[in-house]
Amino acid sequence: MEMRTRSLLVPALLAAVLLPGPARADITLTAGAVQVLLAEPELDPLAEQDWLHAGRVSAGLDLFEGLGLDLAYEGGRLTAPLFEDWDSALELDGLLGGVHYRHEALEWLWPYARVDLGAFKGALSIRTGDTRITAEDWTFFCAASLGLQLGLPKRLVREWLSIDEDSFFADLSIALDLSVGWAMYGRLDFDHARMSGPGGVRYEESAVALGDLGLDGFRSGIALSVHF
Repeated sequence: MEMRTRSLLVPALLAAVLLPGPARADITLTAGAVQVLLAEPELDPLAEQDWLHAGRVSAGLDLFEGLGLDLAYEGGRLTAPLFEDWDSALELDGLLGGVHYRHEALEWLWPYARVDLGAFKGALSIRTGDTRITAEDWTFFCAASLGLQLGLPKRLVREWLSIDEDSFFADLSIALDLSVGWAMYGRLDFDHARMSGPGGVRYEESAVALGDLGLDGFRSGIALSVHF
């Protein structure tokens, strides 16, 4: 019996030493804006400026020593008049997964690095009156960013909001999130456009190929983050 007890005790001690104790992972919710500086000349007819403005919402989970995962949605729109009676619009919607590393340099300063991967849907629309030409395509997305989160110290938030130290929100903090980086998209292929007329009646596939678009460019972002 003594030998059996020792054989069970040794693995239990090893597990207690090697495995981390129970801890709640840090959660981050972020909402803000992203700007991409578009360098492709073929985008000039579709945009009145060189910046693509998009909204971004994300949820992040710190898993181990600042290393964590993110899930995000981004959506943006470019519009411009093509000719006297023609207008164009390019809508982009993407679902992204990311990996980040965040370090608490000071109580109120958290630099981080993040890599996002995902897919974007591009929807191009060119219209005049009741006639519309539309095309859609999916493409991959990759972005690398460096950022700073400037936040209120957790102890101040606890004092201001009267949060108990044993509460689930004891580590609540609010931060301004600033980032810069580079975004790379696969090219959107709009060579299979469709035309519709009055009442939404669709014609045969358009014989006019609209070509493809690239959206690579410098990227910056500003957002508000809540950590708890």
